[in-house]
Amino acid sequence: MDEVQEDLWGTSQDIYVLILEGFSKQTKKDLGGIAKMKKNEPALIREEIKNAGIGLAVKQVLEGNYGDARRTLKEILETDPENLEIQTLISETYLMENKIKEAKRWLNEVFSKKPDYPRALYNLSVIQSERKEWEKAVEVYNETKVF
Repeated sequence: MDEVQEDLWGTSQDIYVLILEGFSKQTKKDLGGIAKMKKNEPALIREEIKNAGIGLAVKQVLEGNYGDARRTLKEILETDPENLEIQTLISETYLMENKIKEAKRWLNEVFSKKPDYPRALYNLSVIQSERKEWEKAVEVYNETKVF
C-alpha cells in the first residue's frame, strides 16, 4: 500500500469510527426515549406487543402449529391477563383441534368477566352446533348480534 492509499485507509477508518460513535449516541438516545415511553405510555407498548404476538400466532395456526400459537398467545396474556380477545383466541386454537373441553374452559373464563362477549358467544354456538344442541346454538348465536 502506498502513502496515499494509507492516508485514505486511515481517513476512512476515522470516518467509520465517527459514524459508529454517532450511531451509538443516537441509539442510546433512542433507547432512553423508549424507556421514557414505557413509563409514560404502557398501553401503547402493550398494544404493539399484542399485535405482533397475534400476527405470530396467526402464522403458527396457518402452519398447523396450534400448541405454538397457544404458547404465543399465553405469553401475550401475561402482559395483559384480563384481555378477553386473547383468551378467546386461545379457545379458538383448541376448537381448531376439536379439543372442546379446553376450548369451553377458556370461553368460561371470558364469560366470567363479560357474559355477552360476542366472539366468545359465537364460539360457544359453534361448540353447541358440534354437539347438535341446535336450540342452544341458535339462541347463543342470536345473542351475538355481531355475526
